[in-house]
Amino acid sequence: MTPELEDLTRDEAYERMKWCEQAAKDLKERSPRKARAWWEKECVRPEWLECLPGRREKIHQFAERLEEEVSRWVEAVSTLFAEEEAAESEERKEARRILERLLNWKRHRLELVRQCQSIPEAERMKG
Repeated sequence: MTPELEDLTRDEAYERMKWCEQAAKDLKERSPRKARAWWEKECVRPEWLECLPGRREKIHQFAERLEEEVSRWVEAVSTLFAEEEAAESEERKEARRILERLLNWKRHRLELVRQCQSIPEAERMKG
């Protein structure tokens, strides 16, 4: 399975990673026969799960493949985290630019007020 990151948030990828991790652990803790029965009858598998045991695959080998999925989801979480951090960084830069423009505008207005105050009142009244 290749995680489709375009439609996922970091939290969703993390939940998928945790699900695969727990399922692999649950399978490995049981005997092969009980693990197979649990997987087929009791395990509530999410719709997104594409990794399924082969017909003749040993269930503990499948659990190892699920552990490989955990590694893929860890990578997905890391990638999504990095992308979100980069986006937040860009948002912060834009917010700083807007704030700087507003501050410059206020500084300009304050300078105009100071200039106006430095002109004697009689001259201001003439203008």
